[in-house]
Amino acid sequence: MLVELYRHQEARRELDQLLKGESESRQLQMLYAANSVGLGEHQRAIALYRALLLGKPEDAEVHLSIGHALKTLGHREEAIDSYRRAAECRPNFGDAYWSLANLKTYRFTNEELSRMRAALAEPTTGAADRYHLCFALAKALEDQGELRNPSTATKLGNSLKRVETRYRAEIIENNTRQQIAVCSGEFFRPVAGAGVCRTEIRFSL
Repeated sequence: MLVELYRHQEARRELDQLLKGESESRQLQMLYAANSVGLGEHQRAIALYRALLLGKPEDAEVHLSIGHALKTLGHREEAIDSYRRAAECRPNFGDAYWSLANLKTYRFTNEELSRMRAALAEPTTGAADRYHLCFALAKALEDQGELRNPSTATKLGNSLKRVETRYRAEIIENNTRQQIAVCSGEFFRPVAGAGVCRTEIRFSL
């Protein structure tokens, strides 16, 4: 819970205590590595994750986490290799393909496109994997210059994601209207000049 709340220093103290009694716990070791990422200790996290690799399909999530840490450190090619390894461990691992797409400059091979399509066609592919695959496939098709199919893939991915997040546009719209109503010039006048410096950017058409 502390890790989820981004209270990483507190989480580290708890993990240190827990690992004294369960030093072999893979779950705790994974959490410790994730917490290291939260503390900005990316090199340490990579070493911890690599020590957890088993050479089995269960390595998919570990390779993904290693890829994220390498990406943060700017090691793009090594991150790509880790994401590819994650996809090899679990062929329908949508997050691995989406992580490649999310690099923005990565270009999928025809073989990877075929694997993504096959994973989407597989009935056992879960919803989270499915929408990640849709978004990755849309990016790949857009990069190839296709216009219609990326839109179809994106719409399918959005519909699947909407079910998970239970997103309702009217809630955001209502909150925004209320913020506009409250945050007027009169509201901010008593604290004029306070806070950090700001730069005004003006756009002209």
